[in-house]
Amino acid sequence: ERGVDMIAGVVGVLKSGAGYVPLDPGYPSERLAFMVQDSGMKVLLTQNAVSKELQLPAQATVLVDEVPASAPPPPRSAQPEDVCYVIYTSGSTGKPKGVLVPHRAVVNLLESVKRTPGMTASDTILAVTTLSFDIAVSEVILPLTVGARIVVATREVAADGGRLLTALKESQATFLDATPATYRLLLGAGWGGGDLKKCICTGEAMPKDLAVELVKRVPSVWNGYGPTETCVWSTFYEVKAPVGRILIGKPVANTLVQVLDPRGQPVLPGVVGELFIGGRGVS
Repeated sequence: ERGVDMIAGVVGVLKSGAGYVPLDPGYPSERLAFMVQDSGMKVLLTQNAVSKELQLPAQATVLVDEVPASAPPPPRSAQPEDVCYVIYTSGSTGKPKGVLVPHRAVVNLLESVKRTPGMTASDTILAVTTLSFDIAVSEVILPLTVGARIVVATREVAADGGRLLTALKESQATFLDATPATYRLLLGAGWGGGDLKKCICTGEAMPKDLAVELVKRVPSVWNGYGPTETCVWSTFYEVKAPVGRILIGKPVANTLVQVLDPRGQPVLPGVVGELFIGGRGVS
């Protein structure tokens, strides 16, 4: 379940040199069982209550709430092409597909995002997104790399506008990274902005009416775009008042984006084409 153990679990896996496959206990058990088997995972890291409830077919299980407080083995350094995490997307066929994201893609993203849109040790982030959605990387790993503070909202709090607003106020969060649906929950609960200094809207297209409300409440508002296969985000666009067209913006570091025609040639400005993404973030 969402909490300190979840953060410690991710960090522990990465320190061991392994990669992690996030499994949200709130997902249907059939989908979780499929991901366990399809990924070929050797170890399931979970909690006692979750393990008893879901009964997943793992080769070995480690219960974080029963791990003895003994000295851990020394960390093993992962190499740039080693897998950092595997995110399962819905897939064009409807059957989930695992995207293997290497460490070099994650490091590139973290180094870029801590500069633009920017995060520092003075920030507090309220983590609201399921670990099975890749933007959780920015809520769990990014703050730790800059020394920022993480406050983890439970699944129940993240789904309730009133409770989420209370958590936002009590945590004195300065940074929020969420989908349009989460921001609409907050607005519906009477959110006025508070301590929030920066927010990223991501996961789906950013509606203009929502952008108008966000720029009224938060000093720095960003639209983040990118498929799972390019490590969370490929581009960012800073949204400012008065709000016009909502663009996807400029590429993150070491990333190339081009709009090409069916022959693979760049199109002229304003001409419809297909977006191609290259660079260090490609999985």
